[in-house]
Amino acid sequence: GGFTNYEAGMQAAIAWLQGQNQAYGKPIVGAETYSYFISDGEPNRFVNEATNTVVTGTEAQSMAQITGADGTNEIAILKSLSTEVIGVGID
Repeated sequence: GGFTNYEAGMQAAIAWLQGQNQAYGKPIVGAETYSYFISDGEPNRFVNEATNTVVTGTEAQSMAQITGADGTNEIAILKSLSTEVIGVGID
C-alpha cells in the first residue's frame, strides 16, 4: 500500500559516490566501493527531471526511468562508480 522510488535512492548514492554530497563526506580515494540496493517494494514512483518532482507511475514507467528513458541511466552510472553493485529484493 506504500510507494517506492528506486530512482531517488540511486540518485542520492550517485551524488555521494561522485563526491557531491558534502553532508555525508566523500568516498575514500582508491577504495573499493560496493553498492547495495535493497528494496521491499515495487517501483511505482520516479523523479520527473523537467519539474524535479516525484511522480507516481507504473512499474514499467519507473523501471524505464532508472534505465535511461529520461536520458539518465542511473543503473549504468552506479555500476561505473562501483567496484560491484549488489541488488537484493525482498519478496
